[in-house]
This record gives sequence, structure tokens and C-alpha cells, in this order.
Amino acid sequence: MRANRRSHRQSTKRYNPYLLRGLLYCHRCCSSPPEGKSFKQYGKMRAQSRGKDTRRYYRCRAYELGYKCDQKSVRTEVIEDQVVSVLMNLKPPKDWQDGITEAMGDLLGEQDLEARLNEIRGIIKRMDTRWDNGFVTNEQEYVDQRLQLQLDLEQLTPVPDDELQRAADILKDFSSHWERLDGDEESRHELIKLIVERAYVRDKQLIALTLRSNYHLVLGHKTNGPTYHEVDPIWFSSGSDGGWGTHV
Repeated sequence: MRANRRSHRQSTKRYNPYLLRGLLYCHRCCSSPPEGKSFKQYGKMRAQSRGKDTRRYYRCRAYELGYKCDQKSVRTEVIEDQVVSVLMNLKPPKDWQDGITEAMGDLLGEQDLEARLNEIRGIIKRMDTRWDNGFVTNEQEYVDQRLQLQLDLEQLTPVPDDELQRAADILKDFSSHWERLDGDEESRHELIKLIVERAYVRDKQLIALTLRSNYHLVLGHKTNGPTYHEVDPIWFSSGSDGGWGTHV
């Protein structure tokens, strides 16, 4: 992380790393996208500062794309502090290795893993060939099916044991890693990116986090369920650890 940070060419004085850049999404837009708009970047919030104002914000891009949204700009420190607080409290269970074995068994049943992976890869290859040769007549149907097959493939592909152990170690010692990177905001951003694919905000409240698959697994969630950690709105005052919810 530090090596990557040193290679950044922008002036340190002018550079604002934004901890959640590229990771923050508007919950309103993602919950109710316009009809026919299923592209992955819809709902993403842009990091920005306002003129000479030193305060920084995340702003929903709906208006830039020609849509209406009631989500107002949210101060960076407000939502960033909430995300960090949740990550500080995500701890893998002691028997997380056993949970992964059980989850894979539940998912596959009597099916042979490699046979199923090859089957999905074959379907994807045939679909892409039809697309490349102009034989696809329903573009939206192709996109939806292609995304679902890719998701199935990612969920079934075994994560190497060393990556799972690394994920468990990072979650267990997240507070120590975070404090060690004090003053290096770019490396802190990279640390969050290791764990989080998306953070959803509504008004000024963090609603949920979509976790990367290896962290999702070591936390004890099933491989065939959404990698989605729902945050209770009263979490920050009650000390609750949130819960697993339904994917947006």
C-alpha cells in the first residue's frame, strides 16, 4: 500500500484521497433504478469539494445522468466514520473454517464442483459467441443472464485457503491495521477496498455494505447468499453488530 501511494503523481497538498471513493452508492437509486437501467455503476456517488470550501462531500450522480433523486450531498467524515465503525466490529467466528466447508456442502449437495464450474463456463462461452456474431436479439435478457452466470461462477469458485486466512486476520486485527496507517489516507482507502465492494447510504445513514467474497465467507455467511451486510439504523447508539439482510 505504501509503495503504491509513493507512486501517486498528484501534489500531496492538492490531493484528497476520499476513503470511500468508488465504493459509495445511493441506496435510493440502487433500490429503485429507472426501468431498463441495470448497469453496475448506476447509483454511484461522486466525491467532491465545493469551490474554496475545505469541506468535502459525496454526491449522488443521478442528476448528471438525467434522473431525479432526493439524496442530498453527505459530508465525507459523516459516512466514512460510520463505515469504519462497522468494520471495526466485524469479527470472524472462531470456527470460520468449519463454516465454509459446511456452506459449500449445502450449496452443492451431491453435485461435483468442477463439473458445475465447467458447465457454467461452457454456457458463458456459447452466450458470448452468439453476442460476438450478432445473434442476440434481446440485449437486456443477455445482460441479465450473463451477469447472473458470472455471479454463480464467482460464488462457486473456491477461494484459496491463504486468501481466506488473510481475510480472517485482517478482520480480526482491523483496528490495529487502521491505527498503524494513521496519517496515510490513501493506504486506509486501500484497506477498506480489500473488504468492501459497496457501501450504501440513505440521507446521512449507512444502510449496508456489500463485502468481497473472501471476507463474506469468513464471517460465516453462505456462499449462495448475497454478500450483503445490513446495518441497523440504531447500531451506532445501541452497539448492535447489525445483521445479514436481503441484497438490493
